[in-house]
Amino acid sequence: MINFYALTIILHTLNKELEIMSKITLKMKICCKIKWPLKVVGILIFILTFSFNGFAINSFVQIPYSFNPALENITDLKAGFWNNDKGIMMVERNKPNTTILYNSIWKTKNGGQLWEKVYLDDVSCKISDFMVTDSVHGFILCSDVLIKTNDGGDSWKKIPLPFKGSNFYFLNNRLGLLDADRKLFKTIDGGNTWGFIDSSGRRFSKIFMVDSSHMWVGFSGNDGGGKVSYSNDGGSSWSSSRLTITISEMFFLNQKQGMVCGIAWPNQFCASTFDGGITWTLSGYGDQIYFTSPAHGWLLPYWLETNDSGKTWHRVVEHDSSFESVGRLSDVVKSNNSNRIYIMGTKALLYTDDYITDISSRKGVLNNIVNDKSPSFFREADLKIMYDDNMYKINGANKRVKP
Repeated sequence: MINFYALTIILHTLNKELEIMSKITLKMKICCKIKWPLKVVGILIFILTFSFNGFAINSFVQIPYSFNPALENITDLKAGFWNNDKGIMMVERNKPNTTILYNSIWKTKNGGQLWEKVYLDDVSCKISDFMVTDSVHGFILCSDVLIKTNDGGDSWKKIPLPFKGSNFYFLNNRLGLLDADRKLFKTIDGGNTWGFIDSSGRRFSKIFMVDSSHMWVGFSGNDGGGKVSYSNDGGSSWSSSRLTITISEMFFLNQKQGMVCGIAWPNQFCASTFDGGITWTLSGYGDQIYFTSPAHGWLLPYWLETNDSGKTWHRVVEHDSSFESVGRLSDVVKSNNSNRIYIMGTKALLYTDDYITDISSRKGVLNNIVNDKSPSFFREADLKIMYDDNMYKINGANKRVKP
């Protein structure tokens, strides 16, 4: 689906530029012969460019993936960018003629136009996670091996682990948390040594930190729900909040504001906190979270957008034929040395250097979905979120009442 709002603006600008060209040529006494041909040719060039490059919206540029060697049947992916040129991507896909999923690592040196496979020498373990921490450092978790780079992915160093890890989070190139064997471990020297800090007896599904003191972990409960544990003292002590969604994604913008997403069968839901994880309220639905400021954020794969800290969400574009060339939206990430933001689809990436976060400036493009109670959203009962020893029932968007 074409974004006619953006198209109108671009065509109007093109028309103005062509009129200026015509005025210049008028002084040369050749205007009458080329004014309208110039307009027609210019508009045709724009339409052809628009068609070949795929969809564009709100200043995003689309780049179709090119892999070396060739890669197909991507089911999911996760990315990180050291700068506007160098990035890394973990790609999930099916093994040929099977339903088995496996991950592989790819890197780009030209802003995502070409992705080349990263061959990790003799490492044959299952890749489970990776992340980019700043403009040069990055980590790959491969079962009982931690693989790190100090030069933006040009070279990699393997660090054997005394356990098999499943997921991790590094705040910087030295401080990190890792889930292994249903226990939480902490490193302060970049993964060379690890200390035990917590054991819940459950596999941690997500880990997040905003500084050396404030950290959160999410995991699934025995009753089909989930729990978020949080620490304000670097992991020395922990408190927990119970939720009826299993935690699959987590994002914290600061010490107080954060979101989690997960499954309350058979639907996907997200919840927000503004007190560091003590209490939670329903806020949108999806499985990937990214906030560019305390007010502005996105939820994928449906590309929902908020400009009021998650109180209301708007659909940026409808998911129809306009997304066929982009694929399923799987990740959103910011470059570590600029304001460039990438949205990663399974077929192409989108990026922008000057995204407008003021939703009111894009009227006519968005659909308010805050009151959407279609079967695909709420299904049967309103979502219930539990924390501490009290259960609260979510009625509508953000209203909490005791049942």
